[in-house]
Amino acid sequence: LQILDGFAQKDMRIRLHREPHRGLTKTLNVGLSLCRGRLICRQDSDDWSEAERIEKQVEFMARYPEIAIVGTNVMLHQENGARLWRSNLPIGSDDILKSFQIMNPFVHGSVCLRKVAAEKAGGYCESFRCSQDYDLFWKLCERYGAANLAEVLYHHRCTAGSVSSNNCYEQVLVATTVRRLAAERKSGISKDIGEARKEVAMEIPVQKSEIYLFRQGDQLVLAGRYGLALRLFLGGFVKNPLSMIGPMKLVRLGLFFCIPPFRKRLFKVLH
Repeated sequence: LQILDGFAQKDMRIRLHREPHRGLTKTLNVGLSLCRGRLICRQDSDDWSEAERIEKQVEFMARYPEIAIVGTNVMLHQENGARLWRSNLPIGSDDILKSFQIMNPFVHGSVCLRKVAAEKAGGYCESFRCSQDYDLFWKLCERYGAANLAEVLYHHRCTAGSVSSNNCYEQVLVATTVRRLAAERKSGISKDIGEARKEVAMEIPVQKSEIYLFRQGDQLVLAGRYGLALRLFLGGFVKNPLSMIGPMKLVRLGLFFCIPPFRKRLFKVLH
């Protein structure tokens, strides 16, 4: 805070706000309400942007006033900053909208969005502890145009402490609920979020806890925390020794560690 205070005192454009811990989604909405500009650019604390990222996004939004949100392609990095590979996100509005069925076509920290559009879409849904960006961005793309810049202007760091590695079950639950709600919106049905979440929770196999161990292990592999990933893969194998998933994960971990040039081929990621 002392460092931030120092910057704020030197530059009057910086407005520093201290917030009590209220959870990510509520804090995102507080930040949304505090913004004065017409455009909002996100930036996650573990990541970094190219120097010209915001300049290029602002120019793009000025050129295409019908667009409500623009992201960029990203370079994935391990926790220590080592490069993994670049993303290949959909670029045009139609392709982006189609891709929501299987993935979030935006990296949250990379986006620039119009404040008015975000507010009209209801902001971040506070019923969701994670994947709240998936829900909001899908709504924005349904109502307005969307785009990703083809250039790599953002660097995403995969970390062991990320939401996706610590709350795998919750992430699956929320993402499935978001897809369910989107399908119902398309059909003209307006369903309560809590009701949709309960329906999805009944369908997702919570008892297969080894699946979530494997998902968490995958995130740790990307972060470069191979020892922790090995423990989780072994734990998942012990829980269900008849499944071939555990041995396959262990083999892939070994190849990922030993043959860096083939990492992207070995690892199936949606972004």
